[in-house]
Amino acid sequence: MDPVGDNGQSFGQSPTDVVRIAVAWSVDTLTLSLTYKETPPSSKFAMVVTDRADNDLQETDNCAPNDADSLRITGTASGTATLTQAFINGNLKADASVVGNTTSYAFSHPTLTAYIRRGNDPFTCVSGNVDGDHFFGAFQGKALRLTSANATAGLRQALEAHFKAVFTNATRKWLTCPRQELIPASGNSSAVAACEFEFGRSGGIYHGGSTSMYLADGHVDTIDYLNKVTTVYTKRLQRCQIASTRSGWVNGVVLKGRTLANSGSLGEGRRCAFLVGPAGMASDIESDVALHPTRHLTTYLVGLHGTNQAGFEERSVFRCRVTEAGQLRRFDCLNGLGDRFVYGFTLGRR
Repeated sequence: MDPVGDNGQSFGQSPTDVVRIAVAWSVDTLTLSLTYKETPPSSKFAMVVTDRADNDLQETDNCAPNDADSLRITGTASGTATLTQAFINGNLKADASVVGNTTSYAFSHPTLTAYIRRGNDPFTCVSGNVDGDHFFGAFQGKALRLTSANATAGLRQALEAHFKAVFTNATRKWLTCPRQELIPASGNSSAVAACEFEFGRSGGIYHGGSTSMYLADGHVDTIDYLNKVTTVYTKRLQRCQIASTRSGWVNGVVLKGRTLANSGSLGEGRRCAFLVGPAGMASDIESDVALHPTRHLTTYLVGLHGTNQAGFEERSVFRCRVTEAGQLRRFDCLNGLGDRFVYGFTLGRR
């Protein structure tokens, strides 16, 4: 549809006002129909039919004109229309068929049919100009912009299709493609939405991972094979083997009797040791405490390291309850998804 009366006013004659544009493919024929508010003073138009808008994230009013999946159609005042196609030589001609205020053109050719049957789908976005009246829109059921909402919905559909009952029967589900993680196109890469997910049963097995969603032919799809980006784990606490003593601070502080327990989602076996590594949350805690050994705490906030954490705070931010007994410190840290680690040590001096 195109708004009525959006092509200005004139004292000489009514301007061209197209109110509906329809493009349809059936068997071996592409039909274009232009419906006007009233008989137009001219049949001239120029339009493109492509597989995407010229920006996948921001508001726009044009389709991407140079995509490989694109058709360009122009019409003359005499009532003849010409169709050209990317990477195909020549053109197709069609004469106008007028019924009331609707003018239609039909294009058919074996090369066009073979192109569509190979799975090419330019029928996502249509934009153009009809004698000064600009129009722009999406085909029914197609998306022109990648948003947090449609990326999350697309991820849910992908998880349902891949994991089937394991996902649909899960009692706990968390999936998000936050607005902060909509990443514009760059170079040869299309715009993407960074997403994370987790699902499982309380006290049982969980599946979790991260992926990116993108627009393809007006549909939101996942870039990755989900089985390759999904890990399986539990939320049960386990003992993590770490060195019992750590020192090296210039003020002479030494941490003794270090203990660490963590849920399986934060690493099993030797992998849990990242928590006390250079970029680990437990390491952040001990370094801060060692620098301020006389400070008393009851709560503490810590987070996972790394880029692109905005919007994933439910997973990446841990709130810790701190208990003290003499020089003993114990940090019991939990995020919004039930991932947990408990880190304890005793403050000493060299």
